[in-house]
Amino acid sequence: MNDMPQYFNEAVNVATNQADNGGQDAPANHTEVEINQLHRSFSPSYNIPPTRTSLIIYKSNENPTKYVLEPSTFGLLPFWAKPNDASAVSRQNEKGPKYSKEIQGLAARYFNCRKESLDMSVWKSVRHSRCVVPIEGYFEWQKSKADKIPYFVYSKKRPLVFLAGFYSHNTNYRGKDPEYQDSYLSTFTILTGTAQKTDSKDLSWLHPRKPLMLLPGTRAWDDWLNPEKEWSNSLVETCLETHKSIAYLDLTWHTVNKSVGNPGFNSEEAIKEVKNSPQKTISSFFQSAKRPISDGSPQKRIKRDEANVKEEASVKKEDNSVKRENSVENEVSVKKEDSVEKEENGIESEKEDIKKGQQ
Repeated sequence: MNDMPQYFNEAVNVATNQADNGGQDAPANHTEVEINQLHRSFSPSYNIPPTRTSLIIYKSNENPTKYVLEPSTFGLLPFWAKPNDASAVSRQNEKGPKYSKEIQGLAARYFNCRKESLDMSVWKSVRHSRCVVPIEGYFEWQKSKADKIPYFVYSKKRPLVFLAGFYSHNTNYRGKDPEYQDSYLSTFTILTGTAQKTDSKDLSWLHPRKPLMLLPGTRAWDDWLNPEKEWSNSLVETCLETHKSIAYLDLTWHTVNKSVGNPGFNSEEAIKEVKNSPQKTISSFFQSAKRPISDGSPQKRIKRDEANVKEEASVKKEDNSVKRENSVENEVSVKKEDSVEKEENGIESEKEDIKKGQQ
């Protein structure tokens, strides 16, 4: 956090000087940055989900030329919200501070503000508390029917990019728990807008929405952070215009480790490029590749055994057929012999009868 003023000066003054000098580098100025450490400790993170602490930058109401750098919770707790439920969230083997369940519930609900929803009462209440969120980049998941692949989006020319946001200072929870010793609880939300193919930088292939960015040294930057600038439609059109904004022009991206979906995966490895292979679908598990079968393989032997069994069965059927034919022939032969004997006996008896008659 102590190094952030230097990074911020580099990002702000380089951009400002280039804008003032037709894109050419010029001697750097120095921007005054006040660090508002508050009571909470802050540790840099490569993976910040809602309800975790990040940094915000806004301009002081007392001195509009001075920037204030402040640790703040990702997810807005409106300044008018009051403590009602003292329930605490569980933190591994211990409980969190009182009212933490209520606070985190609101933070999880209000961590993004859609540009299309600016007329909602919760956002109207913070229109004059405008800030930027300095980040190296952000994670976004590209979804398809077969898989989800995470990307890290960042600037290829600047160390930081700045997201447009609202912040809130809530004093109603002060003293309700030993952890709430600051004069206020600082929280923020990030503004988002639609991503379209016709934008200055097409991000619609990645996700239908994108965070709204501001570039130091531009009119949009100055108007958004000016605490004396009244809210108006023209302010929205100037500062939150997404289709032609030059703040997106230097963006690039690469795929990263899928473990970024786990907040515990928090190291420099989280933003390093990783080639993600497509995930296999369920049907692919049932479509095994056809491989040549060797003569000595069990599958080949089984097939030969099956063929031998079928051949033996066929031979047995033929033997049975021959036997049945032989038995039929024998029966016919016996019947013929019987009939011949009967005929001969009949003839002999007739001869005897004739002889008796002659006598």
